[in-house]
Amino acid sequence: MCYDNKTLKMMQQNKILAHEDNIINAILQNSEPFIYGDQIVISILAQENKSPIGIQLMNYLFDDMKQQNIRTMYISILHKPTLYTKSKQFCTKIGFKQVDEITNIDNTTWGIYKFSF
Repeated sequence: MCYDNKTLKMMQQNKILAHEDNIINAILQNSEPFIYGDQIVISILAQENKSPIGIQLMNYLFDDMKQQNIRTMYISILHKPTLYTKSKQFCTKIGFKQVDEITNIDNTTWGIYKFSF
């Protein structure tokens, strides 16, 4: 699930993503148009088969973003209590860089990652 910055702002105002308040607040500090990838998941089967489907899907998304003149995407990856290693490996492989680390109200810690082109 991905949201543009306008939709994310509306969701914040309506408390739709209230459990992620600190993540959303940090990301909304950025003024340029962006996409926030709330959930990026690749199946275990695709990972085991070394399928390029995840990279292909992200490339389709990046192409769509370019057509919309959106050059930045943010995602959050759980760091604590458990690091989502596979998510971090996948996202850093395609060019996301960690730009922040946020602790949410539920005491979970999330890395904020950014991709720009």
